[in-house]
Amino acid sequence: MAAEAEARTAGGGREFTLMFGYGGRKDIMAAARGLLHQEGAKVEDFPRLLLSAHVAEVDLLIRTGCEQNSSYVNAGMFATNWSDGGLLPYQMVNTEVRFFKKCWPAFSVVDLDLALESCADARRMGGA
Repeated sequence: MAAEAEARTAGGGREFTLMFGYGGRKDIMAAARGLLHQEGAKVEDFPRLLLSAHVAEVDLLIRTGCEQNSSYVNAGMFATNWSDGGLLPYQMVNTEVRFFKKCWPAFSVVDLDLALESCADARRMGGA
């Protein structure tokens, strides 16, 4: 399904990212340590110091399984370690989240289409 999603969004200016073994706290701490060791560090320097700096802000998080949080995603599209906590905490500030009771193996292209359609007209508030 990942290959099909990539093919369907190719050239559309969108990214499809699967993450496994990621820890948000570790990511934030790495960036904070980087700021501490920089002379004249600015807030704008923070995102580029993240371990996940290559990951753009997230428009849509699809959470599969019955859980409704981003702190421990074990059977969903994204997997993190609970002890490291949080899925892309910096990049998900304005993210649309869609929950599905199905677990990852049962999640289909039809479900992906439903998720994309449900947030197509969502207005991003940009922190407002």
